Amino acid sequence: MANGQPVHMDVSDITKPVMEMIEYEPDTPIQFFILELTGKYIATYAHKDDFMFFNSVNAYDYVDSGTGGVNVHVDLCIYEVNVVPYRAYNLSNVVDQTRPYQDGTLTRYEIAGVVTADIIKLGV
Repeated sequence: MANGQPVHMDVSDITKPVMEMIEYEPDTPIQFFILELTGKYIATYAHKDDFMFFNSVNAYDYVDSGTGGVNVHVDLCIYEVNVVPYRAYNLSNVVDQTRPYQDGTLTRYEIAGVVTADIIKLGV
C-alpha cells in the first residue's frame, strides 16, 4: 500500500528549509496505490475527501466473508486540510518550538473489492 498525498515541493526560494518548501495542493485527489509485497502494482483508488497524513499506522488485507472479495484496511493519522504536518517536525521546531504541533486523528479507510487483475493484459 502506498499513498499519494496532495503536495509538491516549491523550490522557487532555495533559501527556505526543505520542510518549508512543501506546499499543499487542495485540488489534487488523494490516491491509494495497492502493491503486492514484491512491489508489483495492483490498483489505484482515489479518495474524494482532502486530508494530509503523517503516519501510516497499520494496513492489512482480508477476504470479506460476505462477498469473497479482498478488502484492504488502512489506518492513518490524518490532519485537517491545509495542515502540512511535516513542517512541525523539523529540527529547528523541535529544539525551539515556534509553531504548535497539530493534533492528528486516527482514521480507518476501507478499500473494498480490491482488483487483482493482471495489469499487463490491461495495457497499463
